[in-house]
Amino acid sequence: MRSDDDRQAHVDRAGRLGQRFALRADDRGAGHDAALAAIQSPVDGQLYYNTQNTIPVEYTTSDVCSTPSVAMALDGEAFSGTEIVINEMVYGEHVFCVTSTDACGNPTTVCVTFDVQPLPAACFEVRDLDMQFKAKGDDDDDDDGVDPSGKGIACG
Repeated sequence: MRSDDDRQAHVDRAGRLGQRFALRADDRGAGHDAALAAIQSPVDGQLYYNTQNTIPVEYTTSDVCSTPSVAMALDGEAFSGTEIVINEMVYGEHVFCVTSTDACGNPTTVCVTFDVQPLPAACFEVRDLDMQFKAKGDDDDDDDGVDPSGKGIACG
């Protein structure tokens, strides 16, 4: 929608008075709002444990003029796929980015940061402990064929 400020009076070659719209930069695309992008997964600031094998990649893009092109990056490297395999990743912080570019070449980049860590060892309480110890060579239960008297191997 144009305002009155966008119109200019002019006289065409035939001498007719008319109005001409001034073409602003955003009408041509240079100042046009870039495509939009949003990342739903991985979740920004989320802690993922390495036992969760993969994280699904989910994002949305939109543009008023056309379907935008999309490029993804994981830790600064080009990425393609629908899942991030985290059980093979280095522990620590990682950055996933989606760049959406409209038909005029205007890019929009959104990024999320997530953390991958090993599953912590569970805490537990020992309520009942049954331990058996064996002496080197014989445990006196006669199931190993060793004679506890040291006189030789028991047969049979």
